[in-house]
Amino acid sequence: MMKKLLIILLTFAALAILCSYIFIPSKIKISSISTGQVNSVAAHRVLMDDDTWIKWWPNEKAFQLRETSFRLTQKMLNSFELMICKGGDSILSQVQIIPVNFDSVTLIWSSEIQTGNNPVKRFGHYNTAVKIKKDLDLLLDSLASFLSAPKNIYGFVVKKTIVTDSVLISTRKLFDHYPDEFETGELVKRLRAYISANNAKEMNYPMLHIRKVDSIHFEAMTAIATSIKLPDNNEFASKMVFKGGNLLEGEIIGGYATIRNALIEYENYIKDYEWTSPAIPYELIITDRTKERDTAKWITRLCYPVF
Repeated sequence: MMKKLLIILLTFAALAILCSYIFIPSKIKISSISTGQVNSVAAHRVLMDDDTWIKWWPNEKAFQLRETSFRLTQKMLNSFELMICKGGDSILSQVQIIPVNFDSVTLIWSSEIQTGNNPVKRFGHYNTAVKIKKDLDLLLDSLASFLSAPKNIYGFVVKKTIVTDSVLISTRKLFDHYPDEFETGELVKRLRAYISANNAKEMNYPMLHIRKVDSIHFEAMTAIATSIKLPDNNEFASKMVFKGGNLLEGEIIGGYATIRNALIEYENYIKDYEWTSPAIPYELIITDRTKERDTAKWITRLCYPVF
């Protein structure tokens, strides 16, 4: 009886060893694939910032997931290398960003495990590979979802619309400092008085563009769309605009620093999606900044004429 039991056990052991070599390859390739609705350059730029990883990592602590830890080891053009540490094993992996169209990418997170010759370790490495595959699937889906939201990339949502106005009245002034909301507000006040004096109507929110002239001087230009073309003089100038032209808009909430950062990200957006701008960008001042003293409540619509 004992002899038969021993033979059965030895047979099962032999079959297990045989299966470990037949069904478990010496090198297990692990790969997870997902797609993201994002420009490839933008995706790479965001991931170059280490602080961004915690924003999409599906855990309170970045580079840690369940029993697996990750370490970012190298940043390359359109790819990143990470060391995966699980159960005493350290495995090199790579995240690739592959452009599909100008606004979409394929994300691939791949790795491979050497299973070795020991049949017991081969089974252990196989189980490790299965768990890592689940981790990579979860991570890559989270990354794809994060990258597909424009607000995560640029800090605000950009939408394409068209120019609805056809004529503006504008004024400008040179300052030896960066003009504040009261100084630009005074320019808007003068515009409104001129519009009223000419029996015209305002058709949109006031526009603002501040240009750095040199190391100390800034020029502020304000404009308001009007119902009719107003006469020019030494202080005010009318301008015809291309009604129906393409316009990119993004709404920002915050003060000067937030607006300046948003303008930088707007430049990134223009480059990422290869737009060309025929005119200067401008701010539509939704909130009256002279009345609302809490800059965190300022609402500004950034507009970029493009083609």
